[in-house]
Amino acid sequence: MGFIQQIKNDTRPSFWSSGIKATRKQVLVHVIRSVVLISLIIFLIVPVYWGANYSPDYGNLRVLVVDLDGGQVGASVLSAGRNQTGFPVTLGFQEQSFSSLDEVRNAVDNEEAWAAIVANPGATARLNQAIENGDSTYKPSEAITLFTNTARSTTTQGQLNNLIVPRINAACLRFGAIFAAQFLARNAGNSTAIQTAGRAPQTLSSPIFYTVVDIHPFNVPVALATLQIGLIYLIIFTFQLVLFNTPAHMLIVSKIRLGSYIKYRLLTQIVSYFFLSLFFVLISVAFQVPFHRVYGSGGIPLFWLLNWLAMCVMGLAIENVNNILGQPWVAVFLVIWVITNVIAGFFSLGVLNNFYHWGYGLPLYHVVSAGKHIMFGTKNYLGLNFGILFAWLASALIVYPFGVWRQTIVGKKLAEAEASRKAKEQEMKTDTKLKGFDEESNGLNDAAKEEEKAKGKLKKKEEESNVEAWAPNPPEKEIEMS
Repeated sequence: MGFIQQIKNDTRPSFWSSGIKATRKQVLVHVIRSVVLISLIIFLIVPVYWGANYSPDYGNLRVLVVDLDGGQVGASVLSAGRNQTGFPVTLGFQEQSFSSLDEVRNAVDNEEAWAAIVANPGATARLNQAIENGDSTYKPSEAITLFTNTARSTTTQGQLNNLIVPRINAACLRFGAIFAAQFLARNAGNSTAIQTAGRAPQTLSSPIFYTVVDIHPFNVPVALATLQIGLIYLIIFTFQLVLFNTPAHMLIVSKIRLGSYIKYRLLTQIVSYFFLSLFFVLISVAFQVPFHRVYGSGGIPLFWLLNWLAMCVMGLAIENVNNILGQPWVAVFLVIWVITNVIAGFFSLGVLNNFYHWGYGLPLYHVVSAGKHIMFGTKNYLGLNFGILFAWLASALIVYPFGVWRQTIVGKKLAEAEASRKAKEQEMKTDTKLKGFDEESNGLNDAAKEEEKAKGKLKKKEEESNVEAWAPNPPEKEIEMS
């Protein structure tokens, strides 16, 4: 009721009132500028993210095709890599010689290739022996091995597998049809051979198949939160810390030396990141993210150090922009900072256009890379990862004192302008009060004069009345009375 009553009793002008024309123009210009700025961000920054999702080139990904068999099965596997007609995407198959399955596995583990299709040693010999002896224990899936590395990139590896598997299936079906036809043609009059083969029907119906060996499976779904969306939250938390601490900084900036103020600002941020990163990691521990697989009990403190360093890099970059440019530019930087780092950290840059190779130098790329190694044992790039992060931190620390110094200068000018504005407002209020007092005084003086005049007139009338009362009657009146 009070709200409605206040609206009804509000006597101030409306937004379209002619009395606030100048103010209304300033407001509308500011709103239009804001819309234009955000529109520029949409057209300049958002397409960068859209482009990362548009038409990835899986032909850039290296897939090894290896023949360790040397027979019919090996030839069939090689043909799967050579014949890509009829498939919508051309993959980067590359034939290469290895001496053992372990060597192929190590090549995929060391990220020399994204996957490998291998005709296993002795595959053709085992198949021929099984069909000749009617070996019912023969396993077609032992003929071919597909090595993958899902933890390297769940999205890219999943898409790649969806492109590789149909090719292997087609090769297996083609080989099965040819092998069965050749066997039956070769043994058309040999009922014993056919009966023997019948004891191992899989040797004719599906003579070869494949087994997938995922070297580093991404088999803990909650880890995806820690390595993807959780890192976006990490950036947002650092931004919030900058905003939350600003009022506290303003309380002390004018009371201590500049050097001491810079140290105080830097120390409070780094210590805050220390504890915030700890809490972030503890949440992951509570949800059983696998930090113990590679480094045992040392995995948790190592990941904590990684996240602390990441928060320092992300947060100090944001704070430097805030110190130098202030609002609204720090908000613009946050959008750019998040989008570019998300592309670097969450996408496989190898399938993207070369334009996106700047992502290899961004902090989040190295945070995700190190995190995958700590959790799932992917290739160890920790030296490179921490080196790049420390380089970012060093550059932020170099800029930081100058940013704080600039912010104090700008803040001082703003404070002086605000003080000047308040002084003028106070002066105007004082002048208004004095003017009102003068007018009131003049009004009182005029009233006093009028009162004096009235008293004078009244006194004059009284005197005239007294004169008339004591004076003798005029002769005319006496005659009339007689």
